[in-house]
Amino acid sequence: MAHPFEPTTLDADHGWDPLNDEPAVALTNRLAEAAAVTDVGRDELAALEARFQISFTRDYPGRIGELYAEFLAACLADKQFTQDEVNAVWHLKWLFDISDEQHTQIYRRVATETYLRSVDEVMSDFAVSAAEKQFLTQLGEYLDLPADLRNLAFDTRAQMMLHDAFDVAKDDGQLTDQEVEQLRLLQTQLGKSLSLTEEDRAAYQRARLVWVIKHAPKLEPVSIPLKLPPGEWCCCRHPATFLTLPAASGPVLNREERKAKLSSDAFWNPEVGTVDEALKILDTGEVYLTNRHLWLAGREHHTKIGLHLVEDFDACPAWLDVRCNAGKALRFAMTRNVDVFAHFLARMLREM
Repeated sequence: MAHPFEPTTLDADHGWDPLNDEPAVALTNRLAEAAAVTDVGRDELAALEARFQISFTRDYPGRIGELYAEFLAACLADKQFTQDEVNAVWHLKWLFDISDEQHTQIYRRVATETYLRSVDEVMSDFAVSAAEKQFLTQLGEYLDLPADLRNLAFDTRAQMMLHDAFDVAKDDGQLTDQEVEQLRLLQTQLGKSLSLTEEDRAAYQRARLVWVIKHAPKLEPVSIPLKLPPGEWCCCRHPATFLTLPAASGPVLNREERKAKLSSDAFWNPEVGTVDEALKILDTGEVYLTNRHLWLAGREHHTKIGLHLVEDFDACPAWLDVRCNAGKALRFAMTRNVDVFAHFLARMLREM
């Protein structure tokens, strides 16, 4: 039979107030030392009340309710009540003068917590089988929890699990085919859809797109308002502001160094993003990345940079710097998704 009560001492280390909680400590210790709670009668309770000149129901209703909840939780720990535990619950209810309304409120809270722990246990491996769903249904019915409460508890935990799985999947900034399939299967098993905020949805789409950019055998062409030469196609376009930069200085990366930088994503710095207002704006418009060029389609000028001339580039959340041969450099200031554009550019340069 359940017996959750443990001896305690009257000190702050155990969460007690030495000036006011001595009666509560004495009652807790009497229940802890009894072989069964049914061995503690009202005569002993009355003796403690007389000793401390208090009334437990009047002066310590919170502690009474807590002890009652602790015992109910211990009885429900194995998801079932024995007859001895039922008898002990009714004895404790009588001993503490717990009303039917109080019992219902406390039991409902404890049963819900028990059900939620079971839901968490079932979902701990990021999978829910048909047998596990049946177990939760039977448990909810056994605990006499209303269907709407069970559904709310399951839905809440399901969304938490889906978001946890999503966070784990996109932690490296990419969503692989396998991770996407796992999320799909998990949603199917749960019978729930992943509910995302606009920010999360954008992160999902970006993480998925980054993986596709880096690993898909072939990228899909994007339509642009330029007539490209035969064999040239656009993979990405983005609004941009074109700015001049001082002539690039420092050593030029050799082929192996550039390959290592592009492969390791070392071109990306998420902590930098302030555009220098002193830089001269050349034009505003769109930048088109093709398999051969960077096309700069501004309001006043159109020009292009051959990818074979690009020696190096760096990117951050606000801009992308491109360094070409002969020390020429240009900055593309972008309002969003610079990382996506940078990954496209890295792939195009790797494949040249």
